[in-house]
Amino acid sequence: MSNTISCKVNKNKVKQRGCVQRMKEFIFAYPKCRNLYLTERAYCDLIEGGVETEDNLVACAKNYAEACRINETPRRYIKDADNFLKEFTFEKYLPGKYVKPARIVAGKGKEIEK
Repeated sequence: MSNTISCKVNKNKVKQRGCVQRMKEFIFAYPKCRNLYLTERAYCDLIEGGVETEDNLVACAKNYAEACRINETPRRYIKDADNFLKEFTFEKYLPGKYVKPARIVAGKGKEIEK
């Protein structure tokens, strides 16, 4: 997994909302970003609505990236960042709820890392 961002939206056309302080950190931590505009809207809706804090959303992105890396999740199965937020998938990766997955040796079913 690389932390490169491949967004289809021109970054100059996206206006930062005042409430967003750590959006870039979220994007860089998240393993897949296709549409920066939709991601920013979903992120800001959660922050402005008081649903979640920026600290927690950044931690969720880092935890999800870690889980994808450990599970060796193919890129096509990684949720786009906007859907991760809109569908509340992030809730499984909140600090305190997230459980680091055990790494499985391919074909043997044995844990090698926890």
